[in-house]
Amino acid sequence: MSINLNAPGAKSNARQGQPFVTSDVSFGLTSKLSAFGNGGETFDKLHLKFQEKIKQLNENVKSGEKYTIIKMLKQNAGLNYSAIIVAETAEDCTAAHVLMIEKTGEYPNPLIETIAGVRYEIIRTPADALDQKYVQQAQKLVAETLGVDVNTVVIVDGSLVPNEYDVNNDNLIQDLFVNTLNSVDSEIAIQVNKYAGINIADIINNYRNGKFFVNLFFNNNDSVIYDQTGMPVRQDICISLSFKNTATQNNKSVNQGNDSVEIVKTYGYIDFDWVGPMINGNMVGTQKFVPNFIITHIDSPLVPTPDIVMLAVASVLSINEDMNWMQAFRPNPGKKNEIDYNDIGALNTEGNIENSNTGFGKKINTKTKEFSLMDFNNAIQALVRPNLMVSIDIPKAGPETWFTSVFCYSKFSNSEKAIKRVYDSIAILTNGNNTINTAVPIFADISNKIHGGYYKTKDGIKDIRNLSSYLSVANYVSDTNQQPILISQYTNTLYNTSIPNELRAAERKKFIDNMSNNTAVYKQYYDRLTFSGMFLMNLVNSLRHIGFAPIFSNMGAVNDMFQRRSTTDFSGAMLGQDARFMSSNNMFGNFFMPGNYNRQF
Repeated sequence: MSINLNAPGAKSNARQGQPFVTSDVSFGLTSKLSAFGNGGETFDKLHLKFQEKIKQLNENVKSGEKYTIIKMLKQNAGLNYSAIIVAETAEDCTAAHVLMIEKTGEYPNPLIETIAGVRYEIIRTPADALDQKYVQQAQKLVAETLGVDVNTVVIVDGSLVPNEYDVNNDNLIQDLFVNTLNSVDSEIAIQVNKYAGINIADIINNYRNGKFFVNLFFNNNDSVIYDQTGMPVRQDICISLSFKNTATQNNKSVNQGNDSVEIVKTYGYIDFDWVGPMINGNMVGTQKFVPNFIITHIDSPLVPTPDIVMLAVASVLSINEDMNWMQAFRPNPGKKNEIDYNDIGALNTEGNIENSNTGFGKKINTKTKEFSLMDFNNAIQALVRPNLMVSIDIPKAGPETWFTSVFCYSKFSNSEKAIKRVYDSIAILTNGNNTINTAVPIFADISNKIHGGYYKTKDGIKDIRNLSSYLSVANYVSDTNQQPILISQYTNTLYNTSIPNELRAAERKKFIDNMSNNTAVYKQYYDRLTFSGMFLMNLVNSLRHIGFAPIFSNMGAVNDMFQRRSTTDFSGAMLGQDARFMSSNNMFGNFFMPGNYNRQF
């Protein structure tokens, strides 16, 4: 178990701690220990263990790189948290990754904003401290420590090391160290060694007997994995992409060498987006939802360079084959006196198959013995369109930030270098046979701030995203006998883009607090970005063009799911998301928006 719930700060966030340091004003002498807050022991232990590993690296790595570990004390830099920085120098480039230690500071107070007569409580999380000021201080410190030009120092994002992180868990220490090392190794490889990525076409040509495999794993709601900082991650579905080279058909020796390579695992879950009924002439359809696969975690035994990340994204489309994603909602008996937040039957509250005059239907009872797989298939056919969407959650300061933030810079900053890095990775994957039109946007217009952290249950802690999904809210409203209109109020916090992201998130937090019995602990925000369908299709077509055609290796157990009626695609008759009548300008003016920082690519 990687989480220590008895640690300071592992409690509800209501009015915790002190606000961020907003100036460098100081009075009198301060204790030397003040740089560590209550986390001096954690800071020192983590620094010592990383220091030992860095020493071994420098003694054994002979390729010219030099690794350095640096302490950044908050009192010296006017910051809210102290940090451990790991830097790697090669030639005239230094890449550095920041580990911001939450225990060395206080939890920031929320901001209270009253706008147009409405009171909003905007929570600021520890990860929000990783802003432009923080990154500039880190960059300056690295340059001074190593005696290099500050302009040659690239801060490869940072990770929040939460209060609950167990510094006595050697496996967790190793996971965090490897992830930190990968971040700087990757940047040096790209910027100095001009590493481009793997070439799928070459692999296919060089290993004629080889095959790419996709394994799909559907996990129950009790299945929990932890990221490299010890935080729980929602992972209803795991998509594993691997490659196996078979030299001879009959060779069954144990000693196969490196004939099988696990490339990447992509974790996530299916959320449902309300799109309303589809109208065809005088007919009003009942399919009011679109499945949206949310990527929550990407893991690879390889360094997750941009090419690996793009393969992870492409592999997600495997769950769209014959609507494989349905497996995640197979009926189960559930637990007595507990809400099954993943019960697909709650879609009918707003789906209203029976066309009730109230505008709301009854939740379909999927827990009875009489509810068959055929009933299950029919319910989904009636309620859900067959058009999958794919989104990704990018943490502000998490273990995945350093290799996914390129998407944020592509989306929000329109960074030419970030966009180029994405397209260059696809070009090398496809041996230059990249058929993607770079004028096609990578992402749809919509984006949201999603709360990150955990909440407590009798079975342990879970990712907040177990609560902040459409099905979770619909099941909660249904099982607690509340007004169904609450469901649309929840979705308004996602879709009403005339209101800024931060204010919508503040409203959504009220749902999470109620559903978690006020046990939710907020660590950071995710930026949820939704890939454009055209971009995904172009990506997949580019891979197909060079012969990339993975096969399922574990599909025998799911064939019973797909004895269902065929459908046709009416999406061409649907009004596009870009058909907007109202201006995108809004009436909300000056209010707090969490600061960001600029990363170099």
